[in-house]
Parts: sequence; C-alpha cells; structure tokens
Amino acid sequence: MRAHTALIAAAVGFACSGSPAQPPATLAQVIMSPATATLAPGGTQQFSVSGTWSDGSVATPSVSYNATGGTMTAGGLYAAGTVPGNYRVIAVQQGGNPADTATVVTTSGSGGATILFQESFDDAGFAGRGWYDLPGGGITSVTTLEHILGSTASLEVNFDLAGTSPNPRVGGRHLFTESDAVYLRYWVKYSSNWVGSGRPYHPHEFSFVTSSDSAYVGPAYSGSTRF
Repeated sequence: MRAHTALIAAAVGFACSGSPAQPPATLAQVIMSPATATLAPGGTQQFSVSGTWSDGSVATPSVSYNATGGTMTAGGLYAAGTVPGNYRVIAVQQGGNPADTATVVTTSGSGGATILFQESFDDAGFAGRGWYDLPGGGITSVTTLEHILGSTASLEVNFDLAGTSPNPRVGGRHLFTESDAVYLRYWVKYSSNWVGSGRPYHPHEFSFVTSSDSAYVGPAYSGSTRF
C-alpha cells in the first residue's frame, strides 16, 4: 500500500476591540500541537491550536476542524484510519494563511489492517517480488522523475492517443492471501494531454479477480472488479 496524505484544516476566527483609529489585529502565526504523533490504526490524538496576532498578543483562537484519512471531533480529537502510512495534518486560518503542519504516522499495530500486498516500484525486478504473466522482457518503465511522498520511484505507463492498451505492454498479475474484504488505495498522475479512449469501459488500470477464477482469467470472463 502507498502512503497517503490526510489533510486537516482548522479555520480560525477571532475578535478584537479598541480605538476606532486602530486597525484590528490580524492573526500572524498558527501553531499546532503536537507537531508529530504516532498512532496505531484507530488510535486517537488530541490536537490544539494557538495563535499569535500582529499586535504581539498570544491567545487560543476559535477553530473548526475537518479531516480526510481519519475523523476529527469539533474539539480537535483525531482518530486514525486503518491504513498504515505517513499523514500530513494542516491547521490553517480562513483564507489559507498562515498555516502550520504536523505529521501523523499510522502504524500497522495489532487490531488494525493487515497488508496483503503492496508495490513500491523501487526497481524493475517485478518477477522477483512475485509478479507473473509479465510481458516478454519484463517491465522496465520504472522512473524516478515522478513519485509520491515517501517513495523514490514509480511505474510509467504510456498510451498512444485514444489507445486502449499501453505501448509497450506493462501488464502483470500478483496473488495475495485470500480475504473476505479488501481495501485498495493507489496513486496515479495523468499527463496534461491525457484523454483516454473516449469510452467508459477501457482502458483498465487494474482489476481484482477472486479465487473462484483461474490465475490467468481475463477480466471480461470473471466477476472481477475493474478500475
């Protein structure tokens, strides 16, 4: 599985009073605490925000929270999801500036999700990592030019304009332990001129097949889920 980024935004409001001739103080800095947290899947962490205003005053601003990759209460209590990885937590005032960032590391602790399979594309040795039904000569289009946070490489796939299959072929299959439920997450970046085939049913990036199918069944002949 890939590490994913969770984004938590804290919208800040404030009130100030004084002489009508004096401009109201503005929020100059947002500081979120703690700066880092390590949680088991489903674990919780209480976050708080302090603020420094342009007149030098320091106070706790009124904030509201929202989150992806986890849940957040109105009081700032973050609950980690079930997917291990490094997550980014951002506190930002309304308008987008200033902001502060913290890191949440979700571990694969007991009681959480079990990683059935993950691929980091570190090199082209796919067969040695259990991939099969690879094209002749294997897959060599691994690049270090683009990759997600925490990784060093990615798989590059090229399609001709309106093509329905990659050129050259980069397909492959990988078995994993049977499970009653599967959660899938992946990262993909399309080029600026990507248009696809213009049809809703292809090209497919990957598919799931079940143990009731053969190890080489085609997606069109199985009850698979295609993406």
